[in-house]
Amino acid sequence: HTRRPRLSQAQALAVRRSLISGLFSRWDLDGNGDIDIRELYHVFNEVAQLQTKEQKREFRETKASAL
Repeated sequence: HTRRPRLSQAQALAVRRSLISGLFSRWDLDGNGDIDIRELYHVFNEVAQLQTKEQKREFRETKASAL
């Protein structure tokens, strides 16, 4: 593994906001600015389909890098 340079607090916050905004846009299927129960079902279904260890590892790394 190559170590990434440590992000400043402002940079880490920007990365988190970008990640959350992108996920929200992806899951707000009707674009109304809310995640309703139908859309939440799709979120859970999508996450449940992360089946392989590699996919789960990539998901954790993406999440961790945003923190």
